[in-house]
Amino acid sequence: MKPLCFLVTILWTSVQDLRFHRIPNQAVLFGFVSAFCLAWEQGGGAACLGALGASLLGFLIHWPGYCRGELGGGDVKLFSAYCALSGLSHMSKLIPAYGICLAALLLFVKIRGARTGRGAAAPLAPWMAAAVILSML
Repeated sequence: MKPLCFLVTILWTSVQDLRFHRIPNQAVLFGFVSAFCLAWEQGGGAACLGALGASLLGFLIHWPGYCRGELGGGDVKLFSAYCALSGLSHMSKLIPAYGICLAALLLFVKIRGARTGRGAAAPLAPWMAAAVILSML
C-alpha cells in the first residue's frame, strides 16, 4: 500500500509542478494523511511518532532555503510529506538520494542557464520524486 501512496503523491505533485509551477495543498495533505494512516496500521502510536519525527526532519532540512527565498512553501511541505511517508527508519536512505538528485538539478540549471544566458528556475517536485524512487532501490 505504501508504494501506491508514494506513486499517487509523486505523480500528482510532479505533473502539477511541471505544468503550473505549483504544488497543490490537497496532494500534500493526501501524502500526510496516507503517511499517518499507514504508520498507524504498521505500528500504532510509535510508528506515528516516527513519521512525525521524519516529517519534522524534512521540514527542518528545507526551512533555511525557504527563509532565503530559494524554495517555495509547497516544496517544504511536499518534502516533509515524503519524509513522513518514508518513516524515520528510511531517512538514512532518502537524505543521500535527495542530495544526489539536488546535485543533478543544480547541474541541470547551470547548463540550462549557460545555454539561455540567464538563470533558470526548475520545478523541484520531480527531482524530489526521483530521490524517493532512488531511495527505494
